[in-house]
This record gives sequence, C-alpha cells and structure tokens, in this order.
Amino acid sequence: MPASEMPALILADPTGRSRRCCPLPIQPIPSRCWRPSTTSHRSSSFIWPLPDKGLDRRLYRVHAPTLLIWGAQDGLVHPAYGKAFAAKINGAKLQVFDHAGHLPQLEQPEKVAAAVTAFLT
Repeated sequence: MPASEMPALILADPTGRSRRCCPLPIQPIPSRCWRPSTTSHRSSSFIWPLPDKGLDRRLYRVHAPTLLIWGAQDGLVHPAYGKAFAAKINGAKLQVFDHAGHLPQLEQPEKVAAAVTAFLT
C-alpha cells in the first residue's frame, strides 16, 4: 500500500489534526523505506490474520482486568474484532469511540484518557 493511503485507513478523519501524527515523506528515499517495509511485512505475516494464528483460542487465558479500546471507524482492524476479543476474555470491557479510527488515543485523546482513568479507578 502506498504510504499516502495509510492515513485514510487508520484515521477517521485523515484531514484532521491527528493527521500530523502520520507524516509522510515528501519524496520517499528507497534505501530508507526498505527496512521499515520488510519489518512491517514480517510483523504482519506473524500476526495477520489474527484468528488464523490462534489468538482466538488463547484469549481465555487472560485473567487480568481488561479494557479494549477501539475506534468505530477503524479501517485497519474492524471493530468486530474488538467485540470478538471482548467475548473471549472473561469480564473484559470494550469501549468503542466514535469519530476515531485505528488510533483512538490520537483522535479522541480526552475521551480515551477518561475511559482508561475510569477503568483503572
């Protein structure tokens, strides 16, 4: 995927203020792109797709209080994954934030901070 398409995939509003957190090179330099690209590919092949790698079968092992935070407009990992994960983790709480993509902590920082603080309290 071209780097220029990534903000639309991970941000609910790719033109908003959170866009500054996803800077793109003006002109990509191939030698600087190679290592991050291969590292990202290796990571992706390890964890994606999550259900095929057995995560679904291991979630029952989580016994710690768990808060899952998801953006309602997440274009990278659909919110249905959050619901499925929460259903498999005993007592887990799922908090979905509207007007947020894959990075709700950037697009809705006050709401995410309040949810985490309430959960930890």
